Amino acid sequence: MKKEKRYSVSQLSKLAGVSVRTLHHYDKVGLLKPYRNNNGYREYTSTHLILLQQIIVYRELEFSLEDILKILTSADFNLLQALKDQKSMLLKRQEKTQLIINSLENSMSILNGQTNLDILFKDLPAEKVERWKDMMAQSAKAGSLDEYYLSLQHLSNEDAELEQRDFEQWASKYTSSLNLPIDSTVVQALVEQHYVITNRIMNKTQATDVEFDGVGYEGYLKFTDSVLSDPICLDMYEHYGQGMANHLHNAMLYFAENTLKDNVDKYKKLGLERD
Repeated sequence: MKKEKRYSVSQLSKLAGVSVRTLHHYDKVGLLKPYRNNNGYREYTSTHLILLQQIIVYRELEFSLEDILKILTSADFNLLQALKDQKSMLLKRQEKTQLIINSLENSMSILNGQTNLDILFKDLPAEKVERWKDMMAQSAKAGSLDEYYLSLQHLSNEDAELEQRDFEQWASKYTSSLNLPIDSTVVQALVEQHYVITNRIMNKTQATDVEFDGVGYEGYLKFTDSVLSDPICLDMYEHYGQGMANHLHNAMLYFAENTLKDNVDKYKKLGLERD
């Protein structure tokens, strides 16, 4: 009769993927009792290996060693009920874990948005930035900047750098054109650039699973109105040049009525290309 293969504690440890220390503990608590050879060393058989694999499964289900011992040794142990109870406990833990994950993701989104806002404001005077942030917080429903940070969560830091540079260059050019009529070719070309910047950043700040089809005529009128009606926007534009907000507002109205209104489909596509 062929002798059953024997395994040392280290061999079984490698086969099952558990530590030698764990096997020693299972022996101590009576969960997995090995044979002892003539020298007193622990020896295990394939039967032990199968039993150990069962123990590992129950441990993965987070059963206590005490309950596993009952499962393996008690004839009247209600395994089905134990599994149901364990499932219920794991589902509750899963729900709690998911809440923690959601909270972490929200915190990460806020931090990314905070970084982006700081990038967009980086070349502006610190005292003005602080004032604008205070105004933003006061205007938010929650009374904090989190609402603004979350609106920038989908914008990459690289894109924030790009948008900041483009806007600063545009603002410099527009400031130099404040002495020109709002319907002049130069001013209207700059307003068109402003539209593209607005369209592009609106697109980039959308979640990847949200389809944004561009700023339309009605939406653009709301942006135009906010240049003067939103105290933060008004103050920001006035930072670049006295009278800029009013000049830009009127130039945007002219652009909306004389260019955008009859060419919405064309303009809505500008700046929407994602990398």
